[in-house]
Amino acid sequence: MLVEGAGGLSATSTIKTINAGSSGFLVQAYAGFVLIDTGVAYKRTAVERELEKAGCGAGDLKLIALTHGDSDHAHNQSPPHSS
Repeated sequence: MLVEGAGGLSATSTIKTINAGSSGFLVQAYAGFVLIDTGVAYKRTAVERELEKAGCGAGDLKLIALTHGDSDHAHNQSPPHSS
């Protein structure tokens, strides 16, 4: 359910599937991007490339949300574009 204005989301928000070794999602809203699940560690470079390809540059990612703590969903929990 999408609640207009909740967390910067709107009816024009877009959701993109990210290949992170498991299902990850990038939500683009007017206030920035939200990454849902970060994937496995060996896919970090691929995840960063997909974020950049979607227009999510350094500083554009406003929130990382994890559905649960298993390694295939949470190993890249530090923000992309950071060392």
